[in-house]
Amino acid sequence: MKAYGFTLIELMVVMAIIGILAALSLPAYQSYRIKASNVVTSSEVHTLSLIEASFYADNAVYADYAITDKDSNGNINKTVTVNGASYQFSTSNLNKSVESMVKTSSTGQTAIIAARNIMGNIIIAIELDEQASIFKKKSSVVPLTSADIPTSTQNVDLITPWVNW
Repeated sequence: MKAYGFTLIELMVVMAIIGILAALSLPAYQSYRIKASNVVTSSEVHTLSLIEASFYADNAVYADYAITDKDSNGNINKTVTVNGASYQFSTSNLNKSVESMVKTSSTGQTAIIAARNIMGNIIIAIELDEQASIFKKKSSVVPLTSADIPTSTQNVDLITPWVNW
C-alpha cells in the first residue's frame, strides 16, 4: 500500500523557505509604513495651511494652537486672542494619528504649521508667509513638542536650515 502526503523533511524545507521570505519582506514593509505615515503628515500640513489661509482671509490673523487643542476625534475648537480681539477657530476631521501645532508671531501675521505622524520619522512644517515653502526635519523625537518648532516672527525663513520638501 502506497502512503500519500509529505515527509517531515519536505515540510521543514517549505517552512524554512517561508521564514526566509518573511524575513526579507519585513524591512521593506516597515519602510513603506513609515513613508505612508510621512505622506499622511504632509497632507495634514497642507490641509492645515488651507484652513489657516481661510482663517487669515476672514480675520486678518493666523490662529495658533498646541497639540493638546486637538481632541481625540481630530477636532479643534479654540478661541484665539490677538491684540485684544478674540476670534473663534474651529476645524474637524483632522487625522487622529498626526500631532500638529501652529506657532504664530505676536501679531498673528505669520505662522509656522508643524506636524508629525506618531508612526512617521519626520516633522513637516510650513512657514506661512509670502513664500509658503514646505520644509522637513528628520526626527526620532516622539511626541512632537513645542521646542521642535521655532516661534514664528516677522522675519522669514526661520526653518530654512531644515531640508526643503
